Amino acid sequence: MKLSFAGPSCALALALCTAAPAAAQDVTFAFTGTLVSADNSPFPDLTPGTPFAGCYTVNLSTPDSNEPDWVADYWHTGPPYGMTVQIGSHAFRTNTATPPSPQFLVEIIDNQYGLDNYLIGSYHNLPTEGFLIQYMSWQLDDPTQQNVSSTALTGVPPIPSQWQQGSGLYIMGQGISWMLRGQVDTVQVGECPTPVVTVPGPQGPPGPEGPQGPQGLPGVAGAPGEPGPPGVAGPQGPQGEVGSMRYRHSLLVFSLSDPPFSWCLKPADRRARSPRSPSPPRCRCS
Repeated sequence: MKLSFAGPSCALALALCTAAPAAAQDVTFAFTGTLVSADNSPFPDLTPGTPFAGCYTVNLSTPDSNEPDWVADYWHTGPPYGMTVQIGSHAFRTNTATPPSPQFLVEIIDNQYGLDNYLIGSYHNLPTEGFLIQYMSWQLDDPTQQNVSSTALTGVPPIPSQWQQGSGLYIMGQGISWMLRGQVDTVQVGECPTPVVTVPGPQGPPGPEGPQGPQGLPGVAGAPGEPGPPGVAGPQGPQGEVGSMRYRHSLLVFSLSDPPFSWCLKPADRRARSPRSPSPPRCRCS
């Protein structure tokens, strides 16, 4: 619709309207819902059936950055624009303090691939209790194509019961390593839910000691150590028995009849004596 103004009074009225701050166009939608799945979640208390509450804030004067008439993209940067989801004591929030550009999207689609769609997505998020949040989104689908007749961004909240939520609300961890998925039940213009602040209680007493675990496998043998110092010498052993004596070539025979005794060779040994050997003294041999 085109507007025409006749006279300076209309020009003054237009100037006053455009001088209003952009914040006057801010609208916050509050929503509630229930978790339907938790895949590899680092938050063990968040299970299917857990209720949640959240909100998202948009600015109705944000321009459409998409050229086709049937798809409108409204990118928001900086505070207070973004979304917050409070599930139990855990808060998942858009990072509006140090935003890249862009960071938060509202997308409205009129009859594309046989569907109307309403989507919000947060691409730059604060960590939750040390866990990085890669992406948060909420998507509505309408195969009847009756919910969207214009892709303009308005302050009228969508009615979840008139849409399908095949994807629903998604919260994805870094690298899609874990995921929470929920279904939004109500949406209305309102305020963001009050953050739940939990104060840890005092440390409880230690529990009873558990049973001893099974014996583990033996470890790999270590390298041999350095040799130790020599030990103290032991006591001397007992005297051994006298062994037998053997003589080769000759048999000594001692005569003790007439001291001092003398020695001689038996005749057989005398014959075996070398010719050059000196002759032993004669004596009586038995």
